[in-house]
Amino acid sequence: MRKIIFLLLALVIACGGSEESSSEINTTTTTTIAPTTTTIAPTTTTTQSINIDCPEKLLFDTPVDLNLVTSILYPGQIRGNYFKPHGGFRFDGLGDNNNKISVKIPIDSSLVLGSRYLSFGEVQYMFEFNTACNVNYRLDHLRVLSPKLQEIADKLPDPKEGDTRTTNLENIEFLKGEEIATEVGFLNNVFVDFGVYDYRKENEASKTSELVKSFEYKIGKHAVCWFDWLNPNDEEIVKNLPPSGNDGNSSEYCKNS
Repeated sequence: MRKIIFLLLALVIACGGSEESSSEINTTTTTTIAPTTTTIAPTTTTTQSINIDCPEKLLFDTPVDLNLVTSILYPGQIRGNYFKPHGGFRFDGLGDNNNKISVKIPIDSSLVLGSRYLSFGEVQYMFEFNTACNVNYRLDHLRVLSPKLQEIADKLPDPKEGDTRTTNLENIEFLKGEEIATEVGFLNNVFVDFGVYDYRKENEASKTSELVKSFEYKIGKHAVCWFDWLNPNDEEIVKNLPPSGNDGNSSEYCKNS
C-alpha cells in the first residue's frame, strides 16, 4: 500500500529544518514536488521478533558517543524561525574528518520509513523506526550508512534537492547497538537529529502550547522530551551538556528537565 507523507525541508545554521528533515545551515525555499512514494519490500532477513513489555516510558540508549558530543539541541523549540519537535546532537571542533560519527540503534526496533534527499548538493538520509510499543524515533542527517542500511537506501527514490518525502518500508528489524551510519551532517557542520514520538497518546504540550497546536505535522503532538527516556547514565550526561544555539534549553516538551 502506498502512503504519502508530504514533508518540507527548512535549513538553517546549527541543525534543524522541518521536523521531517532539518539542517540549519542557511534558510532555503523547499521545492514542492508531486508525491509518488513507494513501499519497498525488505531485502534483509529479520533476526527475531520484537516482544517487550510496554512501560509508560521506554528505555533508550543514546545513538551516538556522548564523549564526542559538544552540545544538545532541545526538542520542541524554535530554531531558525521554525518550530522543531525533534532535538539532536552537535559535534564541533573535531578537526579533519570530523563527520566520522558512529550512529547506533538505541533500542530494538523496526525500520518503517526512509528518505534520501539532497541539501545544498549533499546527500542526506532520514529513517524512522518503530518499537513494539508504538513509540517511534527518527534519525536524520545521516551521511554515510552501514552496508545493511545502504542496501535498503539504494532502493529509495533518487535524491532531489529539497525533496524530503518518505518511502514506507516493511518493518525491517534492527537490534540495539547495531551500527547504521559512520558519518553524519554536512561538511563543516557536524550534527545528527534525534526525535522520539509516542503514538499511544498526545503529549501535554498539544493541549497547552500554541507552537505545538499550530505545527503542521502530527508528530508535534506526539513528540516527547527524550532526555527522560534515556538510560540513567546517558540521561545525566545529556542534561549536563550545554544547549546548542540561541534558543538554549527552551522547550515545549522538556519543562521539568
